[in-house]
Amino acid sequence: NNKNFPEDRLIVVLLHEYGHILHNRNRPANAQRDRGEHEYAAFKYSVEEAYRRANNDDPGPLRQVVKNLKIRAENGRPEDPHTLGIRKLMKDEIWEKAVAWVKDN
Repeated sequence: NNKNFPEDRLIVVLLHEYGHILHNRNRPANAQRDRGEHEYAAFKYSVEEAYRRANNDDPGPLRQVVKNLKIRAENGRPEDPHTLGIRKLMKDEIWEKAVAWVKDN
């Protein structure tokens, strides 16, 4: 077990990557790829799934995703697609619910 990269963080990374797959499947074939939107969709999926898991007695992934996305939002390059996606996510209702859950639990 690596304290700098705990198993719960790996789960979040896998959820994020699966979010990319789902976003690609739901995109029209002729749609232009907007990496900021693509990252937003993947981050949103990872937070939604981590939130669902937290409500089913597995809070580790949600705690990890909230902690790490806050850090990335503060330290990310402003025009990086990941930073753009995270900042958009932070305006979303699921982000507010996730942060509140972590704070209250």
